[in-house]
Amino acid sequence: MKATNHYTAPVIELVRELLAPDDDVLRDARRRAADAGLPAIEIAPEDGALLALLVRLARPALVVEIGTLFGYSAIWMARALPPGGRIVTIESEPQHAAVARANLAAAGLGSVVDVREGDARIALAAIPPPVDMVFVDADKASYPLYAEWAAGALRPGGLFAADNAFQQGRVVEPGDDPGAAGVRRMLELLAGADWHAAMAPTLEGLALAVRR
Repeated sequence: MKATNHYTAPVIELVRELLAPDDDVLRDARRRAADAGLPAIEIAPEDGALLALLVRLARPALVVEIGTLFGYSAIWMARALPPGGRIVTIESEPQHAAVARANLAAAGLGSVVDVREGDARIALAAIPPPVDMVFVDADKASYPLYAEWAAGALRPGGLFAADNAFQQGRVVEPGDDPGAAGVRRMLELLAGADWHAAMAPTLEGLALAVRR
């Protein structure tokens, strides 16, 4: 079947208006990030809405997010948590973590989202399994490491999601691009026996998998 791209600007704007509307909390979070000089590389609003829907479907007691930035995706997910649910989100940059904490506190979500600073590999080793959901939006070269950790930490039936899975098409032939090569290797791992996997063809590509 021939691939067709329907992601025109009017379609995206319609989806955002109807299914991923902005609000004061999200706008303020982006403003604080911009004021602090953080890069505007957060997930798209429609991806945030998709993550929130996945959280509502999975009803996780514990979500682990790798790559906090300024807390935008954590806000989307935390709003969808079931009673008693919580998120541990890991951020390597102290300034990013500080802005994220401020944003989560302003959103009234500071009590359910634990922002941890430092190298993700060290922080992940301190999280005892099982976990219910893992969302990855961090350094792409390390995506295989995060998928391998998730394969051991997620409960059977637990959900794994990873953003930027298309790498603007470079995932097909990564060459010497370490980020694209890392994402390609992650996809190969998700195609293995540990997972039931699929791809949500968002603008950036959201890889999805359930732990067997």
